[in-house]
Amino acid sequence: MKWGLSILALCALLAATAPEGGAAEQGGGDAKLLKMVVLSRHGVRSPTQSSETLGSWSRKDWPEWPVKRGELTPRGAKLVTAMWEQEAAFLREAGLLPSKGCPEAGTIAVRADRDQRTRVTGEAVLEGLAPGCGFKPIVNETDHPDPLFHPLEAGYCALDPSVVRKEIPVGAIEGLEQSLSGPIGELAAILGPASPEFCRKHQLPEGCTVADVPTRLTLAKDNRTVHLDGKLGTASSAAEIMLLEYGQWDHPTGWGAVDKGALQRLLPVHSTVFDAVNRAPSVAAGRGSELLLDMANALTGRYADPAVNKAKVVVFVGHDTNIANIGGMLGLFMAWLSTSTLSAKRRRQALIWTWAGFAVQAVAFFIIVLNGGTFPGMPTGGTAAQGGSAAGTGSTSAFG
Repeated sequence: MKWGLSILALCALLAATAPEGGAAEQGGGDAKLLKMVVLSRHGVRSPTQSSETLGSWSRKDWPEWPVKRGELTPRGAKLVTAMWEQEAAFLREAGLLPSKGCPEAGTIAVRADRDQRTRVTGEAVLEGLAPGCGFKPIVNETDHPDPLFHPLEAGYCALDPSVVRKEIPVGAIEGLEQSLSGPIGELAAILGPASPEFCRKHQLPEGCTVADVPTRLTLAKDNRTVHLDGKLGTASSAAEIMLLEYGQWDHPTGWGAVDKGALQRLLPVHSTVFDAVNRAPSVAAGRGSELLLDMANALTGRYADPAVNKAKVVVFVGHDTNIANIGGMLGLFMAWLSTSTLSAKRRRQALIWTWAGFAVQAVAFFIIVLNGGTFPGMPTGGTAAQGGSAAGTGSTSAFG
């Protein structure tokens, strides 16, 4: 089976980006959607950093979240459900879900990571696709990291430090620091002085900021984790927290200093640093190979669990690292959709998804079709050769 790859925008907004007319004829007939396999990030969560860590980055009082650190918020769950309610309309039109009532048991399979934010996101996905039907996500009930989403941390393999350092060399890190110096400086100004303990720990003078700490590449836990410490790593995390705050409260964040325009300037710090690590070939392969294989098997009916093979809609709920890993392996990049080119009806749909973009933030879609062409609601860029399949990735955004 040949694979066709396409970049879809706004989390493959199948309903929002298609032309107003019906299905286009191509390759001998209208396409028929057979199955959809999705890799999704969890919804809006609270910061994963401890209050002590956040307090070391800035002396200001950080917002109080309604959940424990790293957990999905009630608003995050609501946004996830709203997003998948929109997707359910497309799936009903495409024939994967019934027009009324609950789907038959086994029509939908959701495989979620074991932590609260992914588990509850899985429940919210099912509530959007099949409200009130009582379906539950499949979760690996273990006290250890789920190897499907965290093979390195689970001990299935380890990184080769020499290879990782060649893929993320010092020169590249210095180049990132230089290219991102503007938004990093803006973030440092928003955070203000770091705590005295932070400055002493890094042997910096009183009044230092997170931008004063040199960046270094760190491999830890027997070479099973890799990240950037110092200004790049901290600035990346701080930018993501500003996004999460904006998604949670929908008003300027960063103590009132970060509005939509500021977020657009600051978020490249997070995405650039994040991709530099998680899309590195050995990191992507080590973390993403098993998940990619499982997605492909779910798509082609070779999955170990017969229930997943039977399902018409399969959703894997993991993390942004999982999506970056697989994107790096396949050479896929996120695309952005300008809603200004859409009709009024489609623009309204896109705006709904734009608002719901905080629910997932990044989604990869893999789609099987028959007979090529396009089907109602599918973007014209996501077609495949006759008798083949189509795959794509996309990113949701609150900023269109």
